Amino acid sequence: MMQATDVQMIADRWMLESRRLINWGSYEGYHEFRPSTDHKLPVTLLAGASESGKSTLVDAQISLLYPTGTPFNKASNSGRSERSDYTYLRGMVGVGSTETGDEPLYLRGRDENGAPQPVWGAIVDTYRNQTTGQVLSCAKFLYLMPGDGRGDVRRQYVVWGKPVDPRRMDQYRDAPFTPAQLKATYPDCLTFPSAEAFHTHIWSAMGLSEAACRLLHKIQSADAPSRLDDIFKQGVLGVPEALDLARTTVEDYERYDENFHAMDEKTRRMDTLRGIQQAYGEYAAARGKARAFEPVKPAVDGTVPAVLRDWALARMRGEVAVQLPADRAEQQNSEAEAKLLRRRTEDLRTRLDMIRGQMQGLDGGNLTRLELELDQARRTLEDVQANRTRIEQTFASIGETLPGDEQAWNERRINAVNFKRAYNKRDGECEEAPTAAINA
Repeated sequence: MMQATDVQMIADRWMLESRRLINWGSYEGYHEFRPSTDHKLPVTLLAGASESGKSTLVDAQISLLYPTGTPFNKASNSGRSERSDYTYLRGMVGVGSTETGDEPLYLRGRDENGAPQPVWGAIVDTYRNQTTGQVLSCAKFLYLMPGDGRGDVRRQYVVWGKPVDPRRMDQYRDAPFTPAQLKATYPDCLTFPSAEAFHTHIWSAMGLSEAACRLLHKIQSADAPSRLDDIFKQGVLGVPEALDLARTTVEDYERYDENFHAMDEKTRRMDTLRGIQQAYGEYAAARGKARAFEPVKPAVDGTVPAVLRDWALARMRGEVAVQLPADRAEQQNSEAEAKLLRRRTEDLRTRLDMIRGQMQGLDGGNLTRLELELDQARRTLEDVQANRTRIEQTFASIGETLPGDEQAWNERRINAVNFKRAYNKRDGECEEAPTAAINA
């Protein structure tokens, strides 16, 4: 009997039925692609103009299915920064020149006023096993909080035996997705917090491996091995990491060298402009000082007050006109920050209420009961402390000190018992004495 680990004579045939994207690169919002699954001609050709999204669609498979660190297609990197989950999620469209230098341009991540806002996206591939008819969906959900950087992308992975509609997660868009939310949306699905665990499961289900995925990536990226021994080395033995690093270094040297010289030239130009700007600033400052008091120079006929008033009003109008844009900009920034802080406060309150509800549901009411017991214990402690104060005052009224430990209390208790016995004995003797005296 063939074991589960044995090689199958007839391998399962998995075919991609659909690829669903939300906020991935230039694909704004929800998009679905359905390749051909015809048993006679299961071939799909992607054609389109430059920058139409062909490589972006293929890179979605690289991000979802291939090992962590697999580079995206080179065609998607021409003339722009290296692609990543972060740039795809925010929808990077190019680089623009600003006063502070070149800055990337994004489709998503800010509202119409320029304030940061959360962004979420998803990649969902649905496969069907042509041998057994089984359906398998693998999904990757990405989330960015307002103001998050490249290293702050939050990822959740899902495997389900049914087609996954990522649009159903839009109800949770105000906070990062959690495994509980995913399982509530897609019942009985499997969730994974890391790409390694997700790949281990999905590769095992589809009969893949890390080496097979890397070889498939080389074929898809137009870097396929041409000879049988190359296929054996890359697909079975694997290419040493040093060779890959060496090839990457050689390929990127000219680009880095060109960028370095461009940066060096811009640095020299900026230094020159900075010197000119500084010299002009010094000249303008000296010129302003030289002419600062010309408007109030006393006239021969003694009309200084009127001229001084006009000069003062002109100076004040000029200072107000110069400072007003800065004050307005500062006001707008403060309002934007306040709006963002209000949003974050509401998010935190919502999460706090959610956590309280979860805690209330998890302990079955024990938290409320413990809080009531804590209040009762506090009241009991207050009563005990008040009783101790009264006892201490009683001891003080007879000129004695309250015992400080258990041994002292035991000694006092023994002395009290002995005193009571002696008192009762003496009291009995005293009661008998008058009777004896009367009889006598």
